[in-house]
Amino acid sequence: MKYSIVLVLCVLLISCNNTPPPPVVSRLEDAPTAESDSIKNTSTPLNSKQTNLLKESKSILNINKDALGMYVGANGDKDFKLSIDKVYGDNVEANILSGTEHKSVKGKISKLGIEPSPTGNLTLYRLILSEPDNAKKNGEFIITLFLSPKSNYGEGNWISKNRKLETTIVIKKKPI
Repeated sequence: MKYSIVLVLCVLLISCNNTPPPPVVSRLEDAPTAESDSIKNTSTPLNSKQTNLLKESKSILNINKDALGMYVGANGDKDFKLSIDKVYGDNVEANILSGTEHKSVKGKISKLGIEPSPTGNLTLYRLILSEPDNAKKNGEFIITLFLSPKSNYGEGNWISKNRKLETTIVIKKKPI
């Protein structure tokens, strides 16, 4: 019995091709050259084209930052406060206090341009801010801001979602 087991093992060893097993290669060593080159180049300086693209993307994100701040005025016969808290690109997040109602709003902001004025050049911004959809009376604020170093004011409307109600918004100043 012993001899038969040994004989079977010998036959198996002889019949096997004596090729060594394939070497084990880690994934890091097996990475394509383009991928490994990009990993190696992470600390290399950017070329001028890459630098310009990075500057452009940062400037696009900061294009409407001058509109940040608090604005006071009236919404119909109620006191109105608009606090523009975040601006990133053409997106805006703000808080509105109209009378005793406080609402967080989100929307779009766009720079309409610059107009000459006796108090300095006016920069015009258009805000379209939507109220949350959790109430029937919610709607949209459409406000134009006129900003200069010496004078800040604005005007606009609040329009209900069903378009049946509308109030006029007047922004008188931007407090310090």
